Amino acid sequence: MRSAVGSDPQLRRPWRLGFQIQIALDDLLFSRVATCLLVLVALILAVDTWSSHVRRRLTQ
Repeated sequence: MRSAVGSDPQLRRPWRLGFQIQIALDDLLFSRVATCLLVLVALILAVDTWSSHVRRRLTQ
């Protein structure tokens, strides 16, 4: 018996944010696109903040 996760490619790789954005654009789901883009910006800001803290600690 196959699981539901194995049969749906969207459920197998939910961590691919770019893929999710492309699917939402293809389906004209603009609110989902906006949500994914906000998550992407939040991830970028979090990584940028974390890396600046790491750089500061390494240079002290």
